[in-house]
Amino acid sequence: MAYATTKAALVTHAAAAGAALSDPILDVRAALPVPKGRCIRVYYGGETIPAKMDGKRYTLNSEMVAEVTLIAAFFPVVLNDEAVTAQIDTDLYTLKHELRTRILGDAQLGGASTDTELDYVEPDLVTYNNVRYLMGLWRVVSDFTEYPLAP
Repeated sequence: MAYATTKAALVTHAAAAGAALSDPILDVRAALPVPKGRCIRVYYGGETIPAKMDGKRYTLNSEMVAEVTLIAAFFPVVLNDEAVTAQIDTDLYTLKHELRTRILGDAQLGGASTDTELDYVEPDLVTYNNVRYLMGLWRVVSDFTEYPLAP
């Protein structure tokens, strides 16, 4: 698995999902989760046990390690404007649906991954530079890198 290729495929899917909103999110990139208005960021999220290995990571002569990529969507929130917050709620739901449809429909990410699992979105209110955002955070697990064990 080539992580750069995996991440590029996830950025492509995130961009397509963002473009499908009634007010499209056009600021989609591989970058740390630093919001600049309505945007989506895709970044490295660490390692984990491969998704489809029933909690096992070792073979007789290797360790298999899955890669985690995080996708964060940011929507600026004006808490006293119910029409705006209702639209943000709808946009996050639509974005979730678009991401899930696209990523699960391309579970091998164009050949970059053996298999990909998209966890459930976790919404949260966060503040950055005195601006409050509704953030949707997805954890994507891509299988796997195999590391040989010394005999």
